[in-house]
Amino acid sequence: MSNERAQRIVYGIKGDELFASIENAIYELFDSVCESPADVFALADKMTWPIIVSEYRPVDATAEIHHHVSHAVEDVLESLDEDFADPYGDNYTKPTQTMIAIAAALEAAIVECYVPWACEPTDVKHEVTRDKAMEILNIEEAKEDGT
Repeated sequence: MSNERAQRIVYGIKGDELFASIENAIYELFDSVCESPADVFALADKMTWPIIVSEYRPVDATAEIHHHVSHAVEDVLESLDEDFADPYGDNYTKPTQTMIAIAAALEAAIVECYVPWACEPTDVKHEVTRDKAMEILNIEEAKEDGT
């Protein structure tokens, strides 16, 4: 797994949309339907607390990368043979050890550097309380005595 893929964590509530931070996920949850602090309080009163925010990371594309790189070598040789090989022969070019080694190096470089956009959930969950959500939204709840 590439270091960048391992470090790229995004957050989502029920996987609908993913965000760069827990704060962004909470903010967007409310901002998408609330126009005023009163709307925020009304929505918060109807919600089940705490809100569970899940961590997601990019999918592991190693198997797909291997598949594509291994087929790329075969496809290049097949295409070259179609254009330049003996049209009456059935001797197709096989990859040499050098070609296989270069393909393996290409595969390793792609696995190390490619970071998929698609993400999968991890087992890590964060609980966001109502108080924490109001703090993220920069909204103070009115005290029971009206002050």
